[in-house]
Amino acid sequence: MIDCINRLMRVVNRFCSDARGINSNLAVLGAASLTAGYLFLSLTTLQIMDQEREAHYWNSVQMAMGLDNKIEDMIHQYHDGVGDWTNRYTREEIAWMTAIYHKQQITLQTIVDDQLIHASNDPTRTRISESPKKYRFDASTVEVQYIVNEDTDKVISIQYFVNIAGQPDFHNNAPYADGEPFFYIVSHQPDPSVTGGNWVGLQYTDYGQHGTYYKGIFDSSIRPSLLVILPGDPLRTSVPSRPADFESSVGWQDDDDSLASETNPDDWDGPSTDGDWNDT
Repeated sequence: MIDCINRLMRVVNRFCSDARGINSNLAVLGAASLTAGYLFLSLTTLQIMDQEREAHYWNSVQMAMGLDNKIEDMIHQYHDGVGDWTNRYTREEIAWMTAIYHKQQITLQTIVDDQLIHASNDPTRTRISESPKKYRFDASTVEVQYIVNEDTDKVISIQYFVNIAGQPDFHNNAPYADGEPFFYIVSHQPDPSVTGGNWVGLQYTDYGQHGTYYKGIFDSSIRPSLLVILPGDPLRTSVPSRPADFESSVGWQDDDDSLASETNPDDWDGPSTDGDWNDT
């Protein structure tokens, strides 16, 4: 899906010492699909739905990687090149370098238009429809968060929270309402001013098996079987809400008055991702 295979391998290498998450899923996808520059395998095994979950997860990873590649490149245009750029710039300075602000949401349409990735078809909707179907480019979004060191207020890492959605299934769109996009992954609440849709109050799917939310799509503990839902899957009833001020014990807080964009303060009308990941 993404042109920059080297970037993909960099992310893979980040987790090469961890048996969970991205590294554990490589065997499912196979090296040939990665090196050839495309993502989806022929889904012809008895485990087709599990493979579709893997595909949706990897497509979400690659949406984030496309943005990460662009953001890193823009930062390095201004960075003096002496050592690592992390823990040297504030959120406002990073936003000035990149024109991407903390908590800004960017659609798959924008990512594709900027030629950061090439989007493959939605494997689940293609299977159900028995004809090629694309993802919903307007409803699939990435929220960018600049993680700061609480002591220095400088950015130490960038996390990406991805929603990926397909066309509605007019036969069985549960657990979503008829006619709504089918969100395979929900890790932030869509901003209507970005997506043009009114999809509010979506239940997050990124609640991990250890009693906390995943820390972005690059979190090495992610299990696609838990992260991704398919048509007909029930929503998990034990997922807690995300209040404006998440307990620091799970690494979520909202006490810095950060901005969603240059002109839109962090008031976040309606349900939203709200808090910021801290560095713990």
